[in-house]
This record gives sequence, C-alpha cells and structure tokens, in this order.
Amino acid sequence: MLFALRASCSDSKFYTSNETRAIVFARAAFGSPSDFDTTRAALKWRMDGRNGSMAVPKRKTGRMKTHSRRSSHVLEAPAKSTCPQCHEVKVPHRVCPTCGFYKDREVVDTD
Repeated sequence: MLFALRASCSDSKFYTSNETRAIVFARAAFGSPSDFDTTRAALKWRMDGRNGSMAVPKRKTGRMKTHSRRSSHVLEAPAKSTCPQCHEVKVPHRVCPTCGFYKDREVVDTD
C-alpha cells in the first residue's frame, strides 16, 4: 500500500528509490492501468537483477590491497622428519619408504 501511494505521487520530493521513480515515469507515459501494470512488472524484473547481469566493482582494486591479499598464497615445502629405524628423511605420519616401518613396527615388507 505504501508503495502504491508513493508511486502515485507526482512530486519529486517523495521519490525514495530508482524503482519508484521509474514506475512514476512509466505511469505518466502510459495512460491505461493495464499498460502500467505490465511496465511495472518489467521494470521490477529488470531492477531486481534477474536479467543475468553480473556484479561489477565500482572501483579498481589497488596494488596494496591486491598484494596484501596474495601474501598468504605462498607455497611451503612439505614437512620432513627422520625415520627412527633407518634415519632416512620421510614425510611425517607415513610409512618409511626405505625400511617400511611405522611407529616402531614393520608395516610394509620392503624386501
């Protein structure tokens, strides 16, 4: 009801949104209510964003913002530990590929 009252008002002080302004101008352009209702639905559909348009940034992202965001994109070397049996370098919490031991037990037969 409030929307209909604002749309019917012709004074520019009462425009609260672009949609209301577009509907008032469409109502002034079309005389019959049936044409107005069709135009109102078309304008509402277009202004709701359901026409397949994407979000577009208002400003360019600065170099400092971009670089600070990408500062955490650093690749790290995988962690390494030594096998307690053969003292070879291995990945932690995995079976040793050289001797087949894991947690002081032989899990895989490597012979």
